[in-house]
Amino acid sequence: MITYRRIQFALMGFLAATALVVGGCQSDALQEPHLISPKDAAALIETNAGGSGLVLLDVRTPEEFAQSRIAGATLLDYRGPDFQEGLARLDRSRTYLVYCRTGNRSSYAVQTMAEMGFAHVYDLDGGIVLWQAEGLPIER
Repeated sequence: MITYRRIQFALMGFLAATALVVGGCQSDALQEPHLISPKDAAALIETNAGGSGLVLLDVRTPEEFAQSRIAGATLLDYRGPDFQEGLARLDRSRTYLVYCRTGNRSSYAVQTMAEMGFAHVYDLDGGIVLWQAEGLPIER
C-alpha cells in the first residue's frame, strides 16, 4: 500500500540523489532513513537484543513515554527545547530505530538525523499506535 509517508521518503531520496549528482559529490552521499514495518522492527530489536548496536529512540513527549513505550526505548522529545542538542550528543555510527505516536514526529526526526550525518536510521511506520495494533508488546 502506498502511503503519504512512503511517497515522502521516495521524494526525499530522489531530491538527495539529484542534489548529489548535480553537486558532483557522490562519495559524500547521506544514508537515507528507512521506513520499517512494526513486525520488521520487532525482528530487528530481537536480533539486536543484548547488544549495544541498536538504539530505540522514542521522540514523543515525556507524558506519552510515561504512559507506554517499547521496552528498552530512550526518550528524546522531538518538541523539547533540547532536541537538537540531544541528537548532537548521540553516536552517529550506531543504528537507530526511531518512533513516535503515529509516525509524523519520527519522520521529521529521522530526516534531521540523516542531515546530521547519522548513518543507519530506521523510522517505525505508523509509530507505537500501529505497533500496538499489530499486537506487539509495550511496557507501562
